[in-house]
Amino acid sequence: MKPIGSQIRAWRNFRCLSQEELAKMTGLPRPNLSALEQSRHDCTLSTL
Repeated sequence: MKPIGSQIRAWRNFRCLSQEELAKMTGLPRPNLSALEQSRHDCTLSTL
Protein backbone atom coordinates (compact mmCIF):
# COMPACT_ATOMS: atom_id res chain seq x y z
CA MET A 1 0.00 0.00 0.00
CA LYS A 2 1.26 3.49 -0.88
CA PRO A 3 1.86 6.05 1.86
CA ILE A 4 -1.14 8.32 2.42
CA GLY A 5 0.76 11.34 1.08
CA SER A 6 1.32 9.61 -2.26
CA GLN A 7 -2.35 8.71 -2.42
CA ILE A 8 -3.41 12.29 -1.70
CA ARG A 9 -1.09 13.61 -4.42
CA ALA A 10 -2.30 10.99 -6.93
CA TRP A 11 -5.96 11.87 -6.21
CA ARG A 12 -5.22 15.60 -6.48
CA ASN A 13 -3.43 15.14 -9.80
CA PHE A 14 -6.19 12.84 -11.10
CA ARG A 15 -8.71 15.61 -10.36
CA CYS A 16 -6.40 18.22 -11.98
CA LEU A 17 -6.27 20.26 -8.78
CA SER A 18 -3.40 22.42 -7.60
CA GLN A 19 -2.25 22.22 -4.00
CA GLU A 20 -3.74 25.67 -3.48
CA GLU A 21 -7.14 24.54 -4.78
CA LEU A 22 -7.17 21.41 -2.62
CA ALA A 23 -6.02 23.40 0.39
CA LYS A 24 -8.97 25.78 -0.04
CA MET A 25 -11.38 22.86 -0.44
CA THR A 26 -10.13 21.13 2.71
CA GLY A 27 -9.34 24.12 4.90
CA LEU A 28 -5.74 22.98 5.36
CA PRO A 29 -2.92 25.48 4.88
CA ARG A 30 -1.10 24.78 1.60
CA PRO A 31 2.30 24.24 3.31
CA ASN A 32 0.70 21.55 5.51
CA LEU A 33 -0.82 19.85 2.48
CA SER A 34 2.57 19.91 0.75
CA ALA A 35 4.21 18.38 3.83
CA LEU A 36 1.53 15.66 3.94
CA GLU A 37 2.11 14.78 0.29
CA GLN A 38 5.85 14.55 0.91
CA SER A 39 5.39 12.49 4.10
CA ARG A 40 7.12 15.22 6.12
CA HIS A 41 4.02 15.78 8.26
CA ASP A 42 2.04 13.16 10.14
CA CYS A 43 -1.58 12.81 9.15
CA THR A 44 -4.15 12.51 11.91
CA LEU A 45 -7.51 10.85 11.50
CA SER A 46 -9.25 14.19 12.01
CA THR A 47 -7.19 15.66 9.13
CA LEU A 48 -8.41 12.93 6.82
